[in-house]
Amino acid sequence: PNPTSGVLELESSHIFGENDFIEIYDSSMKLVDKIKMNNKINISNLNAGIYFIKVIPDNEIMKVVKI
Repeated sequence: PNPTSGVLELESSHIFGENDFIEIYDSSMKLVDKIKMNNKINISNLNAGIYFIKVIPDNEIMKVVKI
């Protein structure tokens, strides 16, 4: 949901593996975090604002979405 309570849930038909990551960017496109892919991402440590996530399966960019 937007806004979130601190946990972001991702849905995908792609099965994520050991080499899959998510990068989180702030509104100025500054990288604020890079984490191992998981269906649930805890973003409670981020300040309020607009963020973008980049899904990187096996070192290839899959999609960039605004959260």
